[in-house]
Amino acid sequence: MKRLLIFIIKSFPVLSAKEYKKGDKVKCTYIEIPQAKKTYDVLLAKPFWIWGCEMGVNEQGLSLNPNLPKNWRSLKFNLKWRGETKRIYIKNNKIFID
Repeated sequence: MKRLLIFIIKSFPVLSAKEYKKGDKVKCTYIEIPQAKKTYDVLLAKPFWIWGCEMGVNEQGLSLNPNLPKNWRSLKFNLKWRGETKRIYIKNNKIFID
């Protein structure tokens, strides 16, 4: 059985590039981690059903953050990126690219 994925995007937040001082931290939901020295401009996609953002693209390229529903074993799809078609396979929220 084929599944149809429909992403309904509520908004597209844009975060600007920024440089940070050594020792700066990022406060996540449950932990704090060291902040990268520099971040890049990023355009994010924010679906209506989640609090945060699902995926985005920064000035360095595409960024994916898989979070499959618990009852899905895996997901396969083709992605056309910079003139090439890549086969994306996601299993256990890990990404494999052919």
